[in-house]
Amino acid sequence: MEHPEEASRLRGILSSIRDKFSQRSYLHSDIDALLVEGYREVKANRAPSVHDVAVAAATDPGYPPVTVFYIPDPMQARRAISAFIDAVFRVKKLVGAGNKIFVVMDEAQEFIPDRMRSDDHTLQSNIAVETLLRQGRKYGVGGLIATQRLAHLNTNALQQLHSYFVSTLPRTYDRNVVSDAFSISRSVIDKTTELDVGEWIFVSYKATKLKNVPVEIKAENNERYVAEFVREHLGERQGTV
Repeated sequence: MEHPEEASRLRGILSSIRDKFSQRSYLHSDIDALLVEGYREVKANRAPSVHDVAVAAATDPGYPPVTVFYIPDPMQARRAISAFIDAVFRVKKLVGAGNKIFVVMDEAQEFIPDRMRSDDHTLQSNIAVETLLRQGRKYGVGGLIATQRLAHLNTNALQQLHSYFVSTLPRTYDRNVVSDAFSISRSVIDKTTELDVGEWIFVSYKATKLKNVPVEIKAENNERYVAEFVREHLGERQGTV
């Protein structure tokens, strides 16, 4: 805006409106995003926003099967995941089933830490991810979180998961978190210190029909499969891979 005084006044009005709503409400998150990001000129050839991607992914039958968000800045990543999940749930509740969506979140400690604050957007991302894990199955939306840093994660979110893959856990504190959150015996969790590369402890009543009974599995080298796929499908057109 060209007039700082008017801009400041408008921000004050928006802040007072935002604060009247629960932090879990869509309106609160929308106004908060507006206050953080500010106004930007919208051009006809602009790149799609997170909201645009979420709506298209949920409703367009021809939408690409995979969309990757690469956002190095943690705060911007939290805003993006909150906006994406909020938009998906709005669309699902308004128009019905639509496309099934599976949200994969790497570095989960950035999105669901146990210490939450509004100023760094950890509160908003926690609320969004918890909503996804708790209510997603009703709307055809699934979620997967991955992390190598279990310490100080939001255990309320962890307890919404139905299946767990546990790899090497050298730290005692991490093993305690997994044992408590997933109701797995410490004697079983302690065995993770002996796991080799590609070996996992898998716990899932949904998949195995065995309640709190871990299954040891070994995953193949997925990089080899990717290399073979690229070589088979792209090698002839683009030369040797």
